[in-house]
Amino acid sequence: MQNKFIYSLNNKRYHTYDYYLKNKYNQKAAKISLDAGFSCPHLTSGGAGCIFCDSKYHNIENKIKTQEEIVAQFNKKKEMTAEKWRDTKYIAYFQKGTNTFAPLETLKKVYESVLSIDGLVGIDIASRPDCITQELAEYLADLNAKTDITVELGLQTAHDATAELINRGYDLSCFESAYEILGKYKIPVTVHVINSLPGETYEMMLATAKYIASLEPLPLGIKIHMLSIIEGTELGGMYKKQYPNIKIMSKNEYIDTVIAMLEILPPQIVIMRITGDPEGDKLLTPEWTLKKFTVINDIDKKMRALGTYQGNYYGDKNKNGGDNMAESLTNILSVAKRLLDISIKDNGIYADFTMGNGNDALYIKKLCPSAKIYAFDIQSEAVEITRNKLESEKCLDDNIHLILDSHENFRNYIKENIDGAVFNLGYLPGGDKNITTKTESTLNCLKEALNCLNVRGIIVVVIYPGHQEGTNEGQEIFRFAENLDSKQFDCLHHRLINIENAPYIIAFQKKI
Repeated sequence: MQNKFIYSLNNKRYHTYDYYLKNKYNQKAAKISLDAGFSCPHLTSGGAGCIFCDSKYHNIENKIKTQEEIVAQFNKKKEMTAEKWRDTKYIAYFQKGTNTFAPLETLKKVYESVLSIDGLVGIDIASRPDCITQELAEYLADLNAKTDITVELGLQTAHDATAELINRGYDLSCFESAYEILGKYKIPVTVHVINSLPGETYEMMLATAKYIASLEPLPLGIKIHMLSIIEGTELGGMYKKQYPNIKIMSKNEYIDTVIAMLEILPPQIVIMRITGDPEGDKLLTPEWTLKKFTVINDIDKKMRALGTYQGNYYGDKNKNGGDNMAESLTNILSVAKRLLDISIKDNGIYADFTMGNGNDALYIKKLCPSAKIYAFDIQSEAVEITRNKLESEKCLDDNIHLILDSHENFRNYIKENIDGAVFNLGYLPGGDKNITTKTESTLNCLKEALNCLNVRGIIVVVIYPGHQEGTNEGQEIFRFAENLDSKQFDCLHHRLINIENAPYIIAFQKKI
């Protein structure tokens, strides 16, 4: 069985943007960077901007380009991209400046200028939290029905003291308000952060990653940058004067910090970038950032050497002597849900093969109210608990089928193919520990479930080796996964490190 990160098409151990795009559009998708003429409210209001802001962004006129100019700019770059990649889809990336800093009618003309371009699948809008309004979010929600909309927000740091020092122009509550508005209208958000900001320690940078990991809903993605000190910026002047708080990380320190952040970030979050693209002719320091691909390769190499991957936070903490089994279980169940998320879609069909206390069925239903769910258990107590839980959450409807029977017999009830399934093996939490799932019936059910799994569907199996039957189930499922046709299925083995008898995951995704 391949022990690889499920959100990657290669040897990456984090959720790559390339994987996300190819999985979403079934082919290459290229971002076309656009300058629509936007400035920044932090400059036009008479402010000096962020202390690291380069003069190339200091367009204080906010003179928005015409629709014709934007389309011409897009088509020119599209032609260049087409020479490199054939059969490519395109995402219009309104990148330069604050691309929501204009009246709504002006913004509509800007965004809608690219809608008729052949091959367009999405619009990515870079902005600031202080330029996000409910009126804008309502419009973007409507636009989202025509093409995929993403908004990028510059957080940079979760620490208000640092934000004030770098003259960011808004506090954390402003970011949270913008994030809440966009979340209300289901607009995906990518969050930007900068490492090595003045005065920030390693622990503070990890705290920013933990803050992002705690956001509800989770962001679509994150862009991680290393602070570049550029000639002509306020920060450049501070650096030349040897400002005491400016301590630039070495390449190795940056690599260690990024890996620790990736371990914290849930695997569902797309890692859009893990370093920046500084301008060499104006860069004062650090020079190692100019070798972008070396930095990326070194991050990959060290993650492989450590045996770590995105979302491995609790495993890493235990390696250094930290958490207990309960906290590890919480992490594993979180990973299981996020793997299952891959398969969730409107009107999808799902099986909860171990109903238990109803948590998985409830999770799927809340995430996708139109889903059809079949939940199985051999204990009437589990059925009653689950029914009460779904009723109390107002989630019990005609699309939920609670079945008192072994999951081994699921084909007597589910006649369609399924889009996803979950097994939480072992015994009913709080119930009779002598009544557990059994290796033979679990394997029979898993094999048949894979036979009726739709393409790109996911089956997630959570295994508990803390008792003999759980150990046996894990060994047999692992053996089965190792011999599965790799042309048809991808398999992921997700195990916390250095924790004896910790629960672990084996997940299956159908490729063809």
